[in-house]
Amino acid sequence: MCGIFNQSCKFDKSTFSFKPLYDLPDWRDVTDSIYPLAREQTNRYVYLCDMLYNFSLQHQFRSHFYILSTNVVLKIASLLKAKEKHLRHAAFRVFRLLLKQNNHNTMSQFMKHDILKPILDLTIQESQRDNLLSCSCQEFFEHMRRENMKELIAFCLTKHEAEIKTLTESHLGGQRFQLFIRRWEMNNEPMPVESKSEKTIDTRGWPAGSRALEAEEEDYFNGDDDDDDFVPASKNPNLAVSSSISIFRAWL
Repeated sequence: MCGIFNQSCKFDKSTFSFKPLYDLPDWRDVTDSIYPLAREQTNRYVYLCDMLYNFSLQHQFRSHFYILSTNVVLKIASLLKAKEKHLRHAAFRVFRLLLKQNNHNTMSQFMKHDILKPILDLTIQESQRDNLLSCSCQEFFEHMRRENMKELIAFCLTKHEAEIKTLTESHLGGQRFQLFIRRWEMNNEPMPVESKSEKTIDTRGWPAGSRALEAEEEDYFNGDDDDDDFVPASKNPNLAVSSSISIFRAWL
């Protein structure tokens, strides 16, 4: 399978395995709300979407180069309007994986071709249903909010504000999209100005407590020394003995 994918990267659209995807119209050219497909076509596109999903998961570098070079996402986005729910989910898994991989060039391609528009339409369509596809669509935008993908969030709110506000009224995922709008507001709020509290500056050279300590030290060194009255004993032992005898005779 890897060999098939490597051959696909040669961009000969008439021979490689993803050729049926290029028979699809771009999503902008699908004007009907439902894109009709035969059962055989549905099964084929489910298989191709799963194969592209696995390639993107296992070979990120090659798959990103392939996706960017061929604009295959424009074709896969048209499958989001298919009648069969399992085909819509298979196509949506590709976009969800690309979002989680968070490749900057792929995200730029999403915004350039407005891939988020058919994803939002699908999310609105499934917003009143409690099923796997609806949860996957809500998780798509929840991941965008949780990871704070600022460019995509800003793109959604500036280009598709009406669709986002419609989703906030849904009883299933309305709270998520309210938080989604709140995240955009937080990203656009100016940085808070830190108030600098005025502190009284002590202009004195020493702290107040050191004044008392300095005065005590001066009193200690300038005071009378009691040791001055002490007369040290003479170093001559004979003089000391004679002094003791004189004192003893005087006592007698």
